[in-house]
Amino acid sequence: MPGQATDTAPPCLPTFYDDLVFPPPPPGRPYVAINMVSTVDGRTTLSREGKPVAERIGSPVDRTLMKRLRTHFDAVARGAETVRQSPYYPWAEPRETRQPLAVVFTRSGRLPVEASFFTGAPRPPLVVAPRLSGDRLKALRQAGAEVWETEDDLPAVLRRLGEEKAVRRLLLEGGPHLNRAFLAAGAVDELFLTLAPRLAGSGHNRRDAAGATTDTRKAGGNMLLNLSLVEGEPFWPPVELQLISVFRVESELFLRYRLSDPKAAR
Repeated sequence: MPGQATDTAPPCLPTFYDDLVFPPPPPGRPYVAINMVSTVDGRTTLSREGKPVAERIGSPVDRTLMKRLRTHFDAVARGAETVRQSPYYPWAEPRETRQPLAVVFTRSGRLPVEASFFTGAPRPPLVVAPRLSGDRLKALRQAGAEVWETEDDLPAVLRRLGEEKAVRRLLLEGGPHLNRAFLAAGAVDELFLTLAPRLAGSGHNRRDAAGATTDTRKAGGNMLLNLSLVEGEPFWPPVELQLISVFRVESELFLRYRLSDPKAAR
């Protein structure tokens, strides 16, 4: 696909994600794209004084385009921490369209079953987890979720999504550890990245009054702060990306990449 660009902010809501074209899915799994927003220095979450903050990184335009982008996908997947921090169903706009299946990957099954991700869902969410305790499993099912219990077999889950749920295209909305799991499985084909005109800093390895170094990513229990797009063991060599399109709305950039070789991250 030829590259595209725009240098001026459109007078109304941009339409550049309205008529996207995708290749057919690869054998045995859906076509997978990641959609994330980050600061210029690569942060996808924000924190202050060792605690996460609710302030959004992207603009209202970015959030509206995220909903428009979902209309091209049969399912939207998120990690458990992403759902706990933003416990709403991944609606597509316009609302009159058929809504994507919401999929959440979790190890513990600890999810906000009282939140709108479950209570306001237009269709039953799908929870993918290892074998859960009876209480957790019961709570998820009472909340209306379908649960697939599986032991770290991402290729099998993707194959099953295609066969049982007719998912031809899957949108991955983080978090960064789930992004890495998909990349490591060779199961990411594209990346949609909104680059917000902000700098946040990493927040890692601060020194206390005694000069000791602490890793503030682990502050506040299991919450990791000021995360990057992909968290975990680094890839070597780095994964190569091919730029498909870039658009600008005021100072915000909307980038679309295709992975040159999805299996290169393995």
